Amino acid sequence: MMTAGEITQSGRRLFASLQSQGDADKRLWKRLRHHQLGVLFRRRQVLGSNRVDFYCPEAAMVVVIDVEPDDRGNEEDQRYRRFGLETLRFEESEILEDLDRVVVEIFRQVTLRTNSPAFQGHHS
Repeated sequence: MMTAGEITQSGRRLFASLQSQGDADKRLWKRLRHHQLGVLFRRRQVLGSNRVDFYCPEAAMVVVIDVEPDDRGNEEDQRYRRFGLETLRFEESEILEDLDRVVVEIFRQVTLRTNSPAFQGHHS
């Protein structure tokens, strides 16, 4: 059983984590919105029973911010893959510490997927 001090400390860590994810989400959204990468991104999109941080229908791609380094949702990724969606995952620390690199990687993947003959005409 956790002590009151441990519960308080755990709550503080959770709050800090949620707050920093909010910061990461906001910072990345500023770079993805308004077709800045040449395609539409939707924020907090519901896909099936899940909500993804960002969804790009034109590139058939979702972008997920992982709060914890071990937050890799392999089961979710496989489910999206069955629907033809590619998943890009970034740790929140990556976004907060090197946003430009994250945006370049997203742009690279968007370009690969939208210019690929396999995806021509696959716009949703």
